[in-house]
Amino acid sequence: MVQRQLPLDTFFPASQAAVNMRRRDSHFSVGLMCAVLAGLILAAFWPVLQAGFISLDDDFYVKNNPFVTSGLRWSNIVWAFQDSHLGTWHPLTWLSHMLDVELYGLNPTGHHLTNLLLHIANTVLLFLLFNRWTGSPWKSFLLAAFFGLHPLRVESVAWVSERKDVLSVFFGLLTLAAYSRHAGQTEKRKGWYLWSLFFYALSLMSKPMLATLPVLLLLLDFWPLGRVRVESESEKTRRPSPALSTLHSHSSLSLPRLILEKLPFLALAVLDGVVAVWTQAQAGAMKNLSEIPLGPRSGNALVTYWLYLQRTVWPVKLAVFYPFPSPWPTWIVLAGVLGLAAISVLAVVRARRQPFFLTGWFWYLVSVTPVIGFLQTGRHGSTDRFTYWPQIGILLLVVWFAADWAKTGLARKVLASLGGIIAAILLLLTRQQAGYWISNEKLFAHAAAVTENNALAHYYAGQALAERGQITEAVAELGLAVKIQPDFGDASLKLGQLLLDSGQAEKAVTVFAGVVKFYPGLAEGHFLYGQALARLGRLDSAVEQYQAALQLNPALLEAQNNLANARQRLGQLPEAIAGYRAVLKADLNNALAHNNLAAALAASGQVSEALEEYTTAIRVRPDYAEAYFNRGNILFSMDNYAPAMADFLAALRLKPNYAKALAAAQNAVQAAAQSGQTNQLDAWQNQLKPYQSN
Repeated sequence: MVQRQLPLDTFFPASQAAVNMRRRDSHFSVGLMCAVLAGLILAAFWPVLQAGFISLDDDFYVKNNPFVTSGLRWSNIVWAFQDSHLGTWHPLTWLSHMLDVELYGLNPTGHHLTNLLLHIANTVLLFLLFNRWTGSPWKSFLLAAFFGLHPLRVESVAWVSERKDVLSVFFGLLTLAAYSRHAGQTEKRKGWYLWSLFFYALSLMSKPMLATLPVLLLLLDFWPLGRVRVESESEKTRRPSPALSTLHSHSSLSLPRLILEKLPFLALAVLDGVVAVWTQAQAGAMKNLSEIPLGPRSGNALVTYWLYLQRTVWPVKLAVFYPFPSPWPTWIVLAGVLGLAAISVLAVVRARRQPFFLTGWFWYLVSVTPVIGFLQTGRHGSTDRFTYWPQIGILLLVVWFAADWAKTGLARKVLASLGGIIAAILLLLTRQQAGYWISNEKLFAHAAAVTENNALAHYYAGQALAERGQITEAVAELGLAVKIQPDFGDASLKLGQLLLDSGQAEKAVTVFAGVVKFYPGLAEGHFLYGQALARLGRLDSAVEQYQAALQLNPALLEAQNNLANARQRLGQLPEAIAGYRAVLKADLNNALAHNNLAAALAASGQVSEALEEYTTAIRVRPDYAEAYFNRGNILFSMDNYAPAMADFLAALRLKPNYAKALAAAQNAVQAAAQSGQTNQLDAWQNQLKPYQSN
């Protein structure tokens, strides 16, 4: 008979001091790992702290949002819970932006810092959770490192408007932490359960990305929490691993009980889902079947599951926006479906031997499904930020499969070395990707370079170039955007405006004609089309466009003013005067309208009324050089040389290179000399000398 050898602790139990020392060492190791994770992420994402706000959404979310820029006020808080104009109900995200304004003002560095700190917190929380659940610190460390350092994280961290991503996952991880406390304790279970519901509500109020969390909780119940098991008869006597024994004690429940336990979470998810769909529809973000038919959107959604996996393994050529692709070939879609089904079946079959396979795969599959594109919002085909939460499942598979393979000491050393190399590569790729977010020009030029037919990228690249004064390059980029997408209204308007401002009115007319064709209900399109036509002297057609703009938007005073200008040039003075008076009725302090009305009155012989209007224009806008010049011309025509000269000199003081005012002043000097009014000639000539030298 073989005698069973008892462990030494049976005869020589460890002292409490030794136990406490081991515990302190364990806590120190965990704390050191957390610090290393934080340091690595800071190194990878440091460039984002040098970035500004970007043109895509940051204006609406922060920079030009009056509710956000005025900070945490009671009225703004109420607005945050009522607003849905951007297509998402996320009051907690709004409140976080308001708090940032209170702390940093509109300094973009502070807003980026908040995103980065939340991402660091998420990475550390992920490590702590899996370390506690599995008792495997190194596997948990690698999982967290791959998650935190992956280039697919850049969009969620570097984009201020994507605060909702990092914030919702932060509260989602707190939900898991509270839930696992509830699952592993016999006392205070109700309290931790309520905390998990509370954190889940906060996550949904940040972004509805975690709507599938109730299903993920069931997966975690299976593994690693071990609250429900699928065991053979020979396995029923097995106990949980020592690392999980405390967590699992008195916590195993039947599957129906576990499902019932998730119903409150499901109720919150359904309610938030209904609100999300409604707000998307209200904002016009939900694309109907006529815009993107069911076939192409379903095919793209099924292929996108694989695109996200591809970018996980090979994270290069990442872009802020991927345009919706042409319909995928049927064989690719079918292959994608069969592949997903095969892996899913394999995960179920291997559930007993490799339970992490089931949890990891379905974590990815389930959590990415709501944003995969069956309910299409926007014109994107896929989006990197949508991987922020789902990719945890795939990385879990990679790390645990690798560890499951590494049975020998040598294999483990190879695995550890390989893990370090991969983490270093991810850090460098992420730092490079983060560098593109420093400016609009870099970000969108990169997106245009690594994607095809990306009209949005060319549009924003063109905008950035225009802001820097590179008009030729901006026109080229905007032209590409319109060529790729002829119905891209914003790009066409910007392109036409640049062409018009740079003296290319003929080309601008062609562009604006396309705008009113695709968007006949856009008042600004008709208005700008009218401007271009007027610039070419096609006044009758310009009048038609101005009238169309005013029918769509009667409050568009600039269109009313330009309509009056066109009528004045056509010699329709009574209509022009009536038009200017209509502008002034709506805006009494419109200096331009006063000036133009004065010109129309003067042309119709109402000289005294014209002088009054010019005087009013100058009172409303004291730096209005043209109004001084115009009033001076009338006074000069009336042989009032002294007041005329005063107006010409005033115009020159405001615009020293005002050639017309200088010529008029010189004429006034000559006319005064010829008429014998010589008492002020010397003074006038001395005052004109500085401008004559210019």
